[in-house]
Amino acid sequence: MNTANAANTRKRFNVVDFFIIATIAACAIGAVVRFNLIDKLSIGAAKDTVEISFYIHNISDYSAQALTVGDNVYSSGTYLGKLGTVDISKAEYYFENSEGILELTYDERRYDVRGTIIGSGTMTEDGFMLNNNTYIAAGKELLVNTKNITVNILITNLNVTPGE
Repeated sequence: MNTANAANTRKRFNVVDFFIIATIAACAIGAVVRFNLIDKLSIGAAKDTVEISFYIHNISDYSAQALTVGDNVYSSGTYLGKLGTVDISKAEYYFENSEGILELTYDERRYDVRGTIIGSGTMTEDGFMLNNNTYIAAGKELLVNTKNITVNILITNLNVTPGE
């Protein structure tokens, strides 16, 4: 009788089966997306040139002077490009006066730096991919280093020149 009951019992589709099938489908979709991204960023593709504008707030004079035009710039070991311009000015601060109005003042001992980094990469639908491995966009903060300094920068603008 046990053999008859076992033969009559039907195998049912359950939650575990669903998760296994969903996982396999997700892996397949991930592979397709990854292949398409690699295809867009292929080595033979023309690279775009990008001018990355950045801002550094409230650093010392020594740190500001350590930023030298032409130095290579890296972030987490990834090459971003070369320093194109460096503009050093006194650090700006806003404070509220007695009437509640914001006023601009400057710190004589601290400095702000604005500048550009010239790099290359590929423009995609999702944004700019620097050196085909790092997405960057305005508003992103990066810890970068040159041969003289490691500092946090705020990306303020990207000016992309399409490749050939």
